[in-house]
Amino acid sequence: MKRVQLIEIGVLAIALISGYKFFESFFAVIIRLLYEFTGGFGDGWPVILSSLVVSAIYFGLFILLIKKSKWIAGYIDQKGQYKPELLPEQPEKINLSIHQSGLLYIILIVLCLSTIIAEIASVLIYAWDYFKRAVGGEQREMEAFGKSMDFVAFKVAAVKLVVTIVVLFYARPLADWFTKSAKKSSPVVETPNES
Repeated sequence: MKRVQLIEIGVLAIALISGYKFFESFFAVIIRLLYEFTGGFGDGWPVILSSLVVSAIYFGLFILLIKKSKWIAGYIDQKGQYKPELLPEQPEKINLSIHQSGLLYIILIVLCLSTIIAEIASVLIYAWDYFKRAVGGEQREMEAFGKSMDFVAFKVAAVKLVVTIVVLFYARPLADWFTKSAKKSSPVVETPNES
């Protein structure tokens, strides 16, 4: 396998994650819209519009990465100096052998890291807001904050973050346990030795 092909697979994996995040944020917008229609038109429209913008960004990134994956891989491979006419005649080749447990391990790490990146900001923002209100001595606002949807979102994000960190810590044993019935000798992805 050529190095540029391996980089292209990585770019396509990022594109798939962007597509997943697009569907996740799009369905969150639909659920929020249904809530707004049944609960009245409150102050949720700015959140809905910002979620739609985030969904559009994920969708645009997904399309861009799928359509330009070869160009991006070539650009990364040539360290930012991608000119097709200057590519070497014999690109570097890499031998690759990935077994089922290794592939599941990689997928678990990617999903956990993307979840941590997505949820850490929410947890830090809500924690900062809570401590700001506690230090300010605003008891009535603190009680209202404890019963608000923001606090529920904080608890959900915190639980997601803790579970994700635990899964990330035990990713290798989990991957081995899930693939224990699979054949250990045959790899899922393999490139033959090329001279």
